[in-house]
Amino acid sequence: MVLLGRKKIICEKTDAQGSLKKHALALLHRGIDAPDKKKFADRLTALQLNGDRLSVAYPVAKRLFNTIKSDTVRDLYSRLKKIGAASLIDRQGAEKFKDKKIIEIIDEIWLSALDGGINKYERGSDYYNLIMSAISAPSKILKNNNDMKKLIFAMDNILTGGRYNNQVDTL
Repeated sequence: MVLLGRKKIICEKTDAQGSLKKHALALLHRGIDAPDKKKFADRLTALQLNGDRLSVAYPVAKRLFNTIKSDTVRDLYSRLKKIGAASLIDRQGAEKFKDKKIIEIIDEIWLSALDGGINKYERGSDYYNLIMSAISAPSKILKNNNDMKKLIFAMDNILTGGRYNNQVDTL
């Protein structure tokens, strides 16, 4: 309690790390939970992205977001297996983390990108191999795309606690 003049002000202790984590995840989840195309565009614009241009992808993004929120690694691996693309994902990592929700993995990566070291994973570990195989999958189609190469490099640094600088690097 603090006395300010004649008034008593009650101050409660707050877990700053927990509060910041909650707000960082809310920022991410607000985009994922956008209920319609307009809100989706508005939320992207608030993140300094071109919401109007990107909002055309809302129908596809909404389906993807619903999958991300509900599926586990096992679910994703099964879907990829059905279309003959399971080889894109590290099998050993998929087995080890089969019950982990995709949204939990994305949350961990998001927090690591903002913090620079929430969780560090050794190159070659099952988790590292799983995430890097998923991030690298599109590069098998977009072989000469420099943005994909930058994304893969940034993800390696986020996972390993390497050189990634969240103040200047772009995802």
